[in-house]
Amino acid sequence: ILVNEIEGADVPKGELWVWPLGGASICVRSSDALIYIDPYTGSPTEGPWIRMVAVPYDPADLRRVDAVFSTHDHDDHCHEATLRPIGENTLAPFIGPASSVHKMHDFGLPTERIIEAVDGQEFVFGDMTVRAVGILDHSDPTSLGWLVSADDGPTLLDAGDSMYGTHFSTIAEVAAGAGHGIDAATLSVADMA
Repeated sequence: ILVNEIEGADVPKGELWVWPLGGASICVRSSDALIYIDPYTGSPTEGPWIRMVAVPYDPADLRRVDAVFSTHDHDDHCHEATLRPIGENTLAPFIGPASSVHKMHDFGLPTERIIEAVDGQEFVFGDMTVRAVGILDHSDPTSLGWLVSADDGPTLLDAGDSMYGTHFSTIAEVAAGAGHGIDAATLSVADMA
C-alpha cells in the first residue's frame, strides 16, 4: 500500500514530499522524480542496528526509483538485502561516498549503475537536484549528506549520521549560494556513549 501511495503520488510542481521509512531511511518525491536515501529494511534484531518501527515496505515491490543515495557504509544506510531487489527490479543508479560504493560492488549491484560521489557533485532527475555535501560522521571520513531541491521549490538536507560541527554552516552557505535556503532537514540522533 505504501509503495503504491509513493509511486502514485501527484506531487505539484515546486514541492518535495517526504516519506519517513524508519531509522534514517526516507523517500523523497517531486513532480518528476522519486529517490530513496539510506533505504533500510533490516529486521528488528539484525546486527547492531535495532529498528524501532516495523518495516513499512518490501524493496522487491519498488518499480519506480530514479536513484538510491547512501550517506555512508553502515548497514542501516547501505543494506544489501534492501539494495539488491531495487537493483533487480529498477534501473536506478546507486550513488554514495567511497565507503558505500565499495559495499555496493561487494553486494553485486550492476557496476555500471554504481556512482561514487564527492562533495559538491550534483545529480539531476527531472525537476529534482541532489547535491553531495561533506558531513562529519564518527567512523566514516568519506560520508556525504544530500541537499535535495525541487525547481522553484524547497530544499531538504539529509545529513545521515552527521555529528554536530562547523560543516553545517558550510552546507548552509552552499545552499544559499545555489539560490536556496535549507527549508527542512533530516538528522539521525543516536547515543554515542
